[in-house]
Formats: sequence, C-alpha cells, structure tokens
Amino acid sequence: TEKTVVKMWFDYGYPIICVALLIALAMLFYFKTLRCLRNYIHCNLMLAMLISNTNYILFSYFGMNFARQNPDGCKAVGLYLIYFNTAINFWMFVEGFYLLTVVLWTYRAHKIRLWYFLLFGWGTPLVVTSIYAVLMALYDTENLCWLPRNMKASELTIYSIFVISLSILLSINFFIVIYVVWTLCHKLRGNTTVEIQQVRKATRAIIVLLPILGVHFLVTYLFEFVSPALEIYLFYITNGLQASQGIMVPLLYCFLNGEVHTAIRQKWAVFQEHRSLKASLSHNLSGKKSGHSGIRSSFDNKDISPTLNDKTEIAQLSMTPTGMRQTPLAKIESSV
Repeated sequence: TEKTVVKMWFDYGYPIICVALLIALAMLFYFKTLRCLRNYIHCNLMLAMLISNTNYILFSYFGMNFARQNPDGCKAVGLYLIYFNTAINFWMFVEGFYLLTVVLWTYRAHKIRLWYFLLFGWGTPLVVTSIYAVLMALYDTENLCWLPRNMKASELTIYSIFVISLSILLSINFFIVIYVVWTLCHKLRGNTTVEIQQVRKATRAIIVLLPILGVHFLVTYLFEFVSPALEIYLFYITNGLQASQGIMVPLLYCFLNGEVHTAIRQKWAVFQEHRSLKASLSHNLSGKKSGHSGIRSSFDNKDISPTLNDKTEIAQLSMTPTGMRQTPLAKIESSV
C-alpha cells in the first residue's frame, strides 16, 4: 500500500506540479506588461522548482539498479538534485532581498540589474555544490549518489556543513522578511505607490512560502536520524511540503496575481476588438460588392433601343449637307 502511494505520487503528484509551474512561467513570459525585474525573479524561482521536480521524477524511474550499475552517473544525478534544491533556497533569498531593496531604496530600485541576481541565484549554488562534491570525493565515500541517505559519520559531517550554511541563509531571509513587514506597517503605511503596493503583495506571498521552504529543508535533513519505520512518514511530510511549494508559488505569483488578471483581461479585450473589427470590415466589403453588382445588373438590363423621336432626329441629321445636327440659327435661315 505504501509503495502504491509513493508510486502514485511520483506518477501524478510531481507531473501536476510541473504542469502548474510551466503554465505560470509561460504566462509571465507571454504578457509584455508583466516583464519586470520582480516577475523575472519569480520566474527564476519557479524554473528552479520545475527542474528540481523534474529531476525527482527522473530519479524515481532510474531506481537503485541504475545507481549500482552506474555509480558515477548516479553521483552526477545526485549533485544535479542538490544543486537545484540549493538554487531554490538562494532564489527564495533573492525574493526577500529584492523586497528589502525596494523598501529601503524605493526610487533607486529600478537601477538594479537582473544579472546581479542571476549571478547570485545560479552561481552561488554552483559554488556550494562544487565544494560539497569535492569534499565527498576527497573522503572517498561509499555513498552511491552522494545524497543524504544511509550516510556514515564523515559523510554526515560534510552534509551537516552544507545544511548549516543553507540554514543560515534561510535565517537571514527570515529576518529580512520581518524587517520588511515592520517597515511596511510603520514607515510606509501611507505610501500608496504602485511599487510599494506590489511589495506588500509579494511580502504576503513570501510569508507563506518561507516557513514551508524552511520546514521542508529541515525535515529532509532528519532522514538520517530516524528509524527505517519512520522514514515513510517523513517521506509523506517532505513530499507534502514540496507539493505545497510547487503549488503555492505559481498560485501566489501568477494564478492569484492581480497584475496577471489585468493582463489577461486586456488581452481578451484586444482580441474581442480585433475580432469585431474584422467582422465589420468583412461585412462592409461584402456590402460594397453587392452594391457594384446591383449597379452593373441594372445597367445591363436597361433598354437602350432608339425611340421614334430618336429615329426622326437621326433621319434629319442624315439629310443635312454636312451630316451634322443643325443649330437653331441654321433652321431659321433655311426657313427664310
């Protein structure tokens, strides 16, 4: 039964999360009005989550047979998992740090460049993961995939250093969010600029996400300290928390976002306007065509055969010396 639940989770749970993240990413990139630094940060966080969840799906299908047959490949996959899980934590830190910069430097926040955050959000996890890989290689550990499962004392020490560093990062982010909330409630209560309003919404989102992320990270670390009988319950907890992350992030940053709703309404209004304009143009063109055809048909059906008077005038013209119609003066002269 437990294996069935786990299999269903990997078969349906993670794919649903991946689809939700993909839709959110597509929407944020599609609408030009949503392309700003704040949403780019959201996109990078969702991208890290998307790749991490995809890795879990692939890793579940590889299984332990792959780990035993390809130990080097399994270590590479394990480092891949660790890197993107670390990137999630760093991009969550970027979310908090961006809020801090907007609150402290409201009128200078637009000067911040995206590549600063890209370098920190993707580059720093690479450094951390590389240090972790070097230490694990130096100790010549027997752990198949260098993941936190069945670790020895030396391996657990290395992983503990890794966990402590990320815990410090989460703690700093937690205090940043507290400071941002305090500033919004006391110093910027009367500030109603658009950017501050967006900061308030983003702060509410990160208040929901940060505890989920922190608890998930710490519970993952507990796998090494519980009995095998309790591991299945920890599995449910960690995957439930990970599902909460994967669903809450696209919900808060995209599906429930007022900016996204406005962009969709504007796009729909433009689509309806273009559609009605196209219908109006096609109707006018069809009306003009029918009008031209009516004129042509009336001209074609008109009787233009000469009448009796016309025949008389033609006969008179033919009797004149010049073969031309006489003027009234010529008629008077001829009568005299």
